[in-house]
Amino acid sequence: MLYSKEELESIVKSNKSKAECLRALNKKPVGSNYKWFDKKIKEFDLNISHFTGKGWSFGKRFRVGNKATSLKEILVENSTYSSTYKLKLRLFKEGIKQQICEECKNTEWNGKPIPLELEHCNGNNTDNRIENLKVLCPNCHAQTPFYRGRNKLSCLNERREQNRVKFGETLLSGNTEPSPTVNREGVETLRREPKAKSICKCGQTMHRLSKKCRDCDNLERKTKRPEYNQLIEDFKQLKTKVKVGKKYGVSDNAVKKWLELYQIDLDMVKIKSSAQTEMVAKAIV
Repeated sequence: MLYSKEELESIVKSNKSKAECLRALNKKPVGSNYKWFDKKIKEFDLNISHFTGKGWSFGKRFRVGNKATSLKEILVENSTYSSTYKLKLRLFKEGIKQQICEECKNTEWNGKPIPLELEHCNGNNTDNRIENLKVLCPNCHAQTPFYRGRNKLSCLNERREQNRVKFGETLLSGNTEPSPTVNREGVETLRREPKAKSICKCGQTMHRLSKKCRDCDNLERKTKRPEYNQLIEDFKQLKTKVKVGKKYGVSDNAVKKWLELYQIDLDMVKIKSSAQTEMVAKAIV
């Protein structure tokens, strides 16, 4: 269907987005229709300056640029302005800070502008007072005591020390059974309580995830595991895990686990066996 310039111009004036205009023309707001509508806008030179341009604006005209937060509101203690990068650019733009490292006075490195970072001198990134801010190059910034959260461990140790003092004061006051609130602040809460162990049907303790203790597990084995010396003799005679496994009716993987349990080095067993064979051969000669 062909549309005249006047028809399209009327629809554009009465709507605030391309999608609304397409719906008014009984067209779906999809890719090919957007291309057709863009072509008509250029062809008839239609004025769309009142369009919001974004579907998430719900057809309402949004403000042209939000009002920037004033530096007086930002450069305060306990500031809610969280972007250090944007704050650095604002300080450069307003001329409050110069684009130079305040420590080494460098502006270039290898013939290129040196990247600059904004440091909070006391380690508190919400304290944006101008005396607490310093422009530094990456090298100088890395040498500061609070670089990249370096102060977090010291703060944790400080809190732990405070907890120890509080816990000690609680015990000295004669309260040998501190309340749950005191416990949460005490030293004991810094460690996890040991997990409860399970009890086997024989009465022995076992790991909480185990179904039976080690002794019961050994009693219920399909084949009784041979003793250390017997296993050594078997390997001297039979040589391989497969043959030893056939002797006891188990797989070679089970024999491998026996070796690991007894910490037997199979190569050393073979070396000893070959050495004994040579000694016997020499004796016969």
